[in-house]
Amino acid sequence: MVQQWYDRAQLSVSSQKMVITPFICKRDLRCLKEPPLSGHTLQLTTEVQYLGLILEKGLMRKVQPKNVMNKAYGAFWTFKGTFVKTWGHKPSVVHSIYTMAFRCILTYSSTVWWLRVRHNVSRTEFSELQRLACLATTGAMKMTPTAALEALLGLLPLHAMIKVEAQAGTYRLIVTNSKDLIH
Repeated sequence: MVQQWYDRAQLSVSSQKMVITPFICKRDLRCLKEPPLSGHTLQLTTEVQYLGLILEKGLMRKVQPKNVMNKAYGAFWTFKGTFVKTWGHKPSVVHSIYTMAFRCILTYSSTVWWLRVRHNVSRTEFSELQRLACLATTGAMKMTPTAALEALLGLLPLHAMIKVEAQAGTYRLIVTNSKDLIH
């Protein structure tokens, strides 16, 4: 049926790159058969990635926050050598880089997975990353409380920032879709 629709719409599809991820909780999917498309059998997977967003079976939102954290840590440690206490960028430049680049990495696609930051484990992980960035920006001692560093730099706690960005993203989606309806 899908193949007929592709033919009618004059679309070409690479069935070798396509997979199926069933987003169903609490179901036994052993009876689900792998459907054919264009002479190839589509594979069943537990997660799928699209534009950097990872959606897993059951939509538990566990994989995407971990992926985002790994990307942010990688970017942070790559850039860390340029802001050392004795030489390198000024603290204001490091702060700007953190707020403009690293926070964008951390809030990407948060509209989908932000509910995960309600859990204490996720909050702790995000807080640790923000603490690293705050320490790198200020050059403060390691014993300085995270909340004091965030207040000094005027930063929201990262879990709150993710929630704000996610809700703003949802609002932007609604406004964009309503404008499309008006025109």
